[in-house]
Amino acid sequence: MTAAARNARILPDSKSTRRRVLQLAAAWVPASRVLRAEAEPSASYEAIVFGATPSGVLAAAAAARVGARVLLLEPGESVGGMLANGTPCAGLIPAGKRDLVGGLAKEFDARVGANLADGAIVERVFGELLEDAGVTVRLKAPLASISKDRRRIRSLTLEDGTAINGSMFIDASYEGDLMAAAGVPFIVGREPAMRYGESLGGVRLGEKPIEVNPFDEEGLLPGVSAMVPGVAEAGDAKLASYQMRVWLAADPARQSPVKEPEGYQPRNYELLGRCLAVGAAGSLEDLLGWQTLPGNRLALAETRNSVISLSLPGEQFAYPQASRAARDAIYRAHLKHAQGLLWFLRTDRRVPEPMRKALAGYGLCADLWRGNRNWPYAMEVREARRMIGELVITERDQSTRREKTDSIGLGLGTIDCPIVDRFAMGRGAFVNEGRFWRAGKPFEIPWLAIMPRGIHCENLLTPVCLSASHVAWHALRTEATLMVIGESAGVAAALVLDKGTAVQELDPLILQAKLRRVGVVIDLPRAMR
Repeated sequence: MTAAARNARILPDSKSTRRRVLQLAAAWVPASRVLRAEAEPSASYEAIVFGATPSGVLAAAAAARVGARVLLLEPGESVGGMLANGTPCAGLIPAGKRDLVGGLAKEFDARVGANLADGAIVERVFGELLEDAGVTVRLKAPLASISKDRRRIRSLTLEDGTAINGSMFIDASYEGDLMAAAGVPFIVGREPAMRYGESLGGVRLGEKPIEVNPFDEEGLLPGVSAMVPGVAEAGDAKLASYQMRVWLAADPARQSPVKEPEGYQPRNYELLGRCLAVGAAGSLEDLLGWQTLPGNRLALAETRNSVISLSLPGEQFAYPQASRAARDAIYRAHLKHAQGLLWFLRTDRRVPEPMRKALAGYGLCADLWRGNRNWPYAMEVREARRMIGELVITERDQSTRREKTDSIGLGLGTIDCPIVDRFAMGRGAFVNEGRFWRAGKPFEIPWLAIMPRGIHCENLLTPVCLSASHVAWHALRTEATLMVIGESAGVAAALVLDKGTAVQELDPLILQAKLRRVGVVIDLPRAMR
């Protein structure tokens, strides 16, 4: 398919789209066998995208559609990030906000179809988008180092020794590894509320304590921090908790049995048992989210009402700057917690019988994540590094300063941060700290927030670990929003390549004109201003 044909492509109607996706699903094979050949050693590309997250996939496809020669590098084994590892695609673009998302994100949503939400379909559709755009993809390609000449990245070296030259770089990873390697300043943790005048900033001590003893004869129960909460609204190096997302199937023909995990320790769930005993843990839906999906399946995840759930507060703090081995250990800890939690809720006599019965008919989805015993290959990294760039998006940019002259996409409005940590309040109670949620209005995302300062790097864009405060990040972190920002970064990269300039010299009016032509929604509807 020529570039002109790709740019002029018209989406098929929804029925034919779903029929095509069903056909693709039936013939699905791993992405590594579908996508283009791996990059050759010492290759050279115009644009290199690091991280095959949904944002990274759209960045790569967008740059290629505009005409750049693009390489997409992924440290893991598949494309699609969390959309391929448990985040449901059904409802990816919330009802009532579909007119706020356009471009490739809307195209992806149409290709997947509202009723086709599992990871195999996601990976296959992303693979098709990349293949149609002519993107070269290399999986299992963790970054070892970079070569930088003054303010420009010249090449990347992978852990296997492959050196790859490039002119433009996009860091679309959840962790911001390429950005950090390039020497771009970043922050991990929460700014003090007073730094940006944010009402939700810093340490959050307003949540109601749970009147359950967090100690036993051995000391603090697992899952309760030995540290002290700190001062309200003060800054710290902590960040939002991570979680495993779990999918269950009711159809016996599509089930894999839930088994007692190796090394299972009931004490790890003693705090939950005590909460259940006094009615402090809420309903099963509060604990596990319990989102019903097509095909008689369930997607489980922490909710705003969860007291104890699939997250593991405290285990995430070291992750953003940890080695690959240490990150894998943190993933394993979250996986072990999720496996044990599910086993505890199905088998422990302290769990109310209606809860145990509700879970008894379900097993793991046997057709998903087959190489990992039907558990996702990745946990949800809800927050990691955040760049300190030309402009830092803050809470005010989502409330009183929602319009931007350099807008490259729209945020959908809701600010949602899960639990950060959990503390003992003496021997009579514990409290979950850090959580906040607030409905808001859609807002425009500025171009300046995805570029470093010119003194740090001239050929890098960062659409995921972008320049935002802790509070603002939790209004930006939905995959739909990050996909929009990723596409805008890809288009911008192609324009910078064409102009032969630094990213800081790209006229945002030129970028905006191109984004509108490819269908990205960058302007707030008049009724929402």
